[in-house]
Amino acid sequence: MALVQGSSVYFEIYDGSAYDKLCTVDDTFSLDLEIDDVTDKCSSQWKESVGQIRTVSCSGNFVYDTTSDAYASMKAAYMTGSPIGQVLAKYNAADGTVYSGTAQITNLTETSAQNQQVRGSFSFEFTGAVLNS
Repeated sequence: MALVQGSSVYFEIYDGSAYDKLCTVDDTFSLDLEIDDVTDKCSSQWKESVGQIRTVSCSGNFVYDTTSDAYASMKAAYMTGSPIGQVLAKYNAADGTVYSGTAQITNLTETSAQNQQVRGSFSFEFTGAVLNS
């Protein structure tokens, strides 16, 4: 068995001209499937379900990096209510899985203490089709 070390997921945000890496401290990448109950009288008393809506969402904490436009792109998208043009969620695992698509910011928080690094948290949900390569 090959275990994947921490920091195995990272995000890149497209700022209109290039992808910028979001400097995350920790993050969560979630794939969800809502199912509908389609049990009927012909189900032989067994519950039957069918998958309907797939959701991909991400959240995490980041360190503000003035050399990256990723945070500025996320903040601009949040302030205008527009989706982020393109997000890449990449795994550093051996298979090199990459999920990409358009995402909507659902939460963006920035915190700072005097003489400390500016940190923040984010969450976004992909909208429309998510490509897996």
